[in-house]
Amino acid sequence: MTFSPLDRRLYETDWNLWLLTTIKQLKNRDFESVDIEHLIEELDSLARRDRRELKSRLRVLVTHLLTGCLKSRECHVERSDSEAKHLSRPTPNRDSSLRSTTLRMTKRTFQMSSKTSLCS
Repeated sequence: MTFSPLDRRLYETDWNLWLLTTIKQLKNRDFESVDIEHLIEELDSLARRDRRELKSRLRVLVTHLLTGCLKSRECHVERSDSEAKHLSRPTPNRDSSLRSTTLRMTKRTFQMSSKTSLCS
């Protein structure tokens, strides 16, 4: 079975059905039929979303630590930390990107803390 223009329209008309069809095609190793262009677009979108979410969680965690809110908001910080760990769980190909993001956030944290009296 080969990829047809009808399959391409499925992405534009019924995204959920397109997704289920693509999953089925991949499981059946029917790679000839997979709408590669849209699959790449969706995977790229997921990767960007995960990076934004991780940065957001790290920003919240660092903000609480720098402002001294750890004790009063311990529950929220623990949840943010737990969610950040979940988002950064090791997976092929995104492991090094997440490490570099975490390293950049850590460096920024130390730079910010050295400029303020919050951590002295």
